Order: sequence, then structure tokens, then C-alpha cells
Amino acid sequence: MLLGSAETAYDVSVVLKRVALAVFPRDQVASLYGDDWAAFLHKTCPRSYFKALVSSNSNAEPGEDLVELASIWIRHHRVPKSTIAVG
Repeated sequence: MLLGSAETAYDVSVVLKRVALAVFPRDQVASLYGDDWAAFLHKTCPRSYFKALVSSNSNAEPGEDLVELASIWIRHHRVPKSTIAVG
């Protein structure tokens, strides 16, 4: 699912989770949801603040603001050097 085809706030979260799982260790991302998920997204991209993702109805249309936040996170997230596997 691409961000542009997200029909609900939940769909936006799924896209973000897929991207996060592709670049961060699974054990740091897979179990996150709610406030912890929003905090992770903010920590890894301070330009974005995802409280709206947590407080929104997951079945509601995502709205342009949420899609834009997700797009910003996808383009600008940063993986801390301590989480990058070397080997």
C-alpha cells in the first residue's frame, strides 16, 4: 500500500510501520502502537509530530495534514547510529 492510496488513518500508520520496519531493527518497531508509536515517529524525525495519528479515529479518512506528516517522516526520518547493524 502506498501512502497516496491510504483511505484511513490506520492505512497511513501501516505505511509508516512498513517503512520503519525496513530501516529500523524489528524488535524496536514491531510492537509499538498508540503513544509509543507516535513518540518513536517524533524521535526519529523531529520535524513531525504524530499525536494526531494516535488521537484520530483509525477508520476515519486520513486528512491532508496526516498524509503530509507521514510523507515528511518517510523523507526525513533518521536512524540513530547506535541502531545500525555493522557486520
